[in-house]
Amino acid sequence: MIFAVTILITTLARADVTTNLITASTNENMMSQIKLAHPNVTIRSILPSETDPEIKTFDYKSGVFVNRDIVVDQSTNLPQDRHELLFWITGTGGKNIGPVAFSCVAADLGYHVINLNYVDDIPASICRNDSDPNGFEEFRMAIIRGGRSKHITVERSESIENRLIKLL
Repeated sequence: MIFAVTILITTLARADVTTNLITASTNENMMSQIKLAHPNVTIRSILPSETDPEIKTFDYKSGVFVNRDIVVDQSTNLPQDRHELLFWITGTGGKNIGPVAFSCVAADLGYHVINLNYVDDIPASICRNDSDPNGFEEFRMAIIRGGRSKHITVERSESIENRLIKLL
């Protein structure tokens, strides 16, 4: 896992990325700037409840990013399709489609990208003073698979696993 992340960061750092600069005074202008810099990336915003009607909470849009010229048309003058999913989950309090510019660069390098929203209103640091050494793991696994810990209860339908499976 760490090796894959290191490779991605190294690849992104070496990417020849050029942008048509626009002063971004609003989110709309920023999105316009990103779309100009990455015209071949298709961005889809999808509400979790559109993928599964059982999802009722944290119904904030997730993002899917793909460069169709790479993945579908297999253009020879672009990087090859890596056949790899870059799966991004934001930290506590994230309620948008994630790091859009980063995701577009990754899509332009041949990655398939998903930025997933999930139950993330309680920071994991809440477990820091727990006497149970498994408290942090139980907290995280409740969010990932659905379940209960001392600090949080997450229905299976609201879990990261279910959200990702339904989105795919």
